[in-house]
Amino acid sequence: MTILAKFPLGTFNTTNILSNNFDYYYEMAEKGATHYNNDSNSFTSIISVLIPLFTIAFFVIIFIIISSNSNNSLSFGKTGNRVPKDVPLFRDIPCKADIFRAYFIAYNYGLMKKKTDFLGAILLKWLKENKVKIEKQEVGKVFKKEDTCIIFNENLSFDNTLEQSIYNMFYIASKDGILQEKEFEKWCSNNYTQILNWFDKVLDYERDLLVAEGKITVEEITTLKIFKSKRYVVNSVLMEEAKALKGLKKFLEEFTLINKREAIEVALFEQYLMFAQILGIAKKVASQFKKLYPDVIESYNYDYDDIFLIYAISNAGISSANSAKSRAESYSSGGGGFSSGGGRRWFFWWSVVAGGGFR
Repeated sequence: MTILAKFPLGTFNTTNILSNNFDYYYEMAEKGATHYNNDSNSFTSIISVLIPLFTIAFFVIIFIIISSNSNNSLSFGKTGNRVPKDVPLFRDIPCKADIFRAYFIAYNYGLMKKKTDFLGAILLKWLKENKVKIEKQEVGKVFKKEDTCIIFNENLSFDNTLEQSIYNMFYIASKDGILQEKEFEKWCSNNYTQILNWFDKVLDYERDLLVAEGKITVEEITTLKIFKSKRYVVNSVLMEEAKALKGLKKFLEEFTLINKREAIEVALFEQYLMFAQILGIAKKVASQFKKLYPDVIESYNYDYDDIFLIYAISNAGISSANSAKSRAESYSSGGGGFSSGGGRRWFFWWSVVAGGGFR
């Protein structure tokens, strides 16, 4: 809809001058214009226009719903994705010791509290691989103070593109390779879409790898004979991996209750801790191991308290990102701006036309 409005001369502070008066443009607008009156014929004309529009909108909405529900959906068959409660203890490292695979399994089989806990596991992995280290640094430009920071090695490269991507985010957030908790928190608040979408990209990446391995098959679904989408059918072998992962969680949670405990090597403890982070029990496991194996903790390449720093930095960042996302969604759904469905935009134009100017 195009609206032509006339304002009193001098309403706006501008030096622009048009060579024609308002009547000239009014007559121009009248050419080809359609006028609607409050009679039955006018009403019928409006309905004849609206019905096709509503029909198109209906099919578009149906397509969006079908696409969003089906394109990335996993089908677990008759057994579903609920892992039995009575799984045996599992002392080895499951999922081929791959934390990305463990993350996919834990998320899709309901074995983790928050999918964003995976971020801490990534940092623990880099510590194990000496890609990052934790040190006390003097920070602050004006008011200097000592703070515990994560130091990132420069120019690192990763085979996994998503691991490279999250490393780049951390480094950019730090500005100089020395990451403080508040720096990552601020960056996540300003880039919440980028950081939160990363977790979904990891899930899609692992799903595609499992498709290539034949552990997930792809089916094409046709709805209403016109809408096509994909469904991913999970092989039962993944349930066995889920049972092993749940068995490891049970083993780590009940570790202090087991009468017979074997010696734990540093490398195995490092892996235990990464998987415990994914499963949301890293702090509990670290506390238990500190009491039972103080010599192992001392041989580790960072202090026990650093585990809590990793936990704090990753959680503060994701919490900041979620808060920023909630604020943005609240704003766009009616709290401000023109994204609330057009109501504010219509009110604005009506004020201009009916009131004769801006209010």
